[in-house]
Amino acid sequence: MLSRFKGLMSYELGRIFILPSTSTYMFRIVYSEEALLARGVLIECLECFSRNNVPILTLHVSWNEETRELWAFVVADVPDSSTARRVTDCLSRVNMVRRAEFAPPISNGVSADPWGYPPLLGGQRSVIMRGEVLSKFLLAGWSQLGTGFGSILYYTFFEAGASAYRDFYSKLLKRREDIAVLAARAFTLMGYGVLEILEWSDEKFVARVHDNVECKALAGIEEAESMMIRGMLAGFVAASWGVGMRDVLPSETKCVKRGDPYCEFVITRR
Repeated sequence: MLSRFKGLMSYELGRIFILPSTSTYMFRIVYSEEALLARGVLIECLECFSRNNVPILTLHVSWNEETRELWAFVVADVPDSSTARRVTDCLSRVNMVRRAEFAPPISNGVSADPWGYPPLLGGQRSVIMRGEVLSKFLLAGWSQLGTGFGSILYYTFFEAGASAYRDFYSKLLKRREDIAVLAARAFTLMGYGVLEILEWSDEKFVARVHDNVECKALAGIEEAESMMIRGMLAGFVAASWGVGMRDVLPSETKCVKRGDPYCEFVITRR
């Protein structure tokens, strides 16, 4: 289905780590603000693991512009707590490291981040939901409420899409072409599907969503439509045009539920 997007790879968010037959310790390394643009600091930290013969399984560095907090999150296969302490002692001696600590695994091969909260996306608080939970939510809503649930989805996600454009995308970027690239990548990273924006003028917007999580979840309900993603895109585009909900006409011209290879959305001015 996604043969056109061969460069895409699934990725683990990484804060819950499951790898059988390992002893997955988690490490938090908190840096001074100056370390953000300094050279060689991260390499020195990684050498602390190498010197103790500890393989690193995952690494993530987080910077919060608002709080000015910089820290690294590392998962490593560590044989015991004494080895983990030697690693943190070494880390604490690295220049610009304010403190280092570790958390042992919950069980062999199972660990979860005890420090990271709240999750952020582009500097704004986010909520992570497993795809199965979203699918159950959509199925239950359409099954119990019918088309009325679809209307609720459209109205609420229209406002969400409009807010995303006004409060996030338009503040970061000015050119429509740049906003289109960022919006498509963010949409895809959040797991809704692979978004392609084909046209975006002052009068018309055309986009395709491959692997649409909403329509795939609703395959068994005949009357169900993609109202969540339709509303999100319609609100996003309406805000970019400076108009309201009543001034745009969104339609789904193709859909995987009808046997098409992707869902296609066309939004025009009324």
